[in-house]
Amino acid sequence: MKKILTFLFLHIILHASTLSVYEKSCDKGDFKACDNLGVLYSKGNGVKQNYPKASQLFLKACEGGDFHGCYNLASSYEKGHGVKQNYLKASKLYSRSCDKGNMKACFNLAKFYEKGRGIKQNYFQASKLYSKACEGGHLNSCNNLENLYYNAQCFRENNCKAKELYRKACDGGNQIGCTNYRMASQYCY
Repeated sequence: MKKILTFLFLHIILHASTLSVYEKSCDKGDFKACDNLGVLYSKGNGVKQNYPKASQLFLKACEGGDFHGCYNLASSYEKGHGVKQNYLKASKLYSRSCDKGNMKACFNLAKFYEKGRGIKQNYFQASKLYSKACEGGHLNSCNNLENLYYNAQCFRENNCKAKELYRKACDGGNQIGCTNYRMASQYCY
């Protein structure tokens, strides 16, 4: 029992210390710390969950050049967490983060283009972004790109290309990619 109480006490102190360090660093212009602090407030990790405060911290991080802050702010706008839901703002912020190499942002922006969420539906642009993210190691992007090809959103002749992408996702451990690869193998040799 004593070990458990000691662990809990140390855990509380560690969270308080981490929070304090992030707050001081953010106040001094460490924009990664602002983003990290925003994540704590967004998830309610060691602090009371507070989406508006998290969004303010993500904005500060993004404006300071932290592309993860831009990604997290985009996610806030997409979900309406702490800010009014706004797909157009989310798409612009995902684009900004994608341009800086955040493959998850490229994936989310591709979904916006595929579905026409806040921006005009554009399968070609979606395929370019899925491809970029897939090549960057984001396996769900490989799967979504495969689906665009396979479902003829990007032309019927791309089904064999889809099979190759399904295999890439499967080789990376993506179970949906494996299932789709087996199905595509029946139609493209």
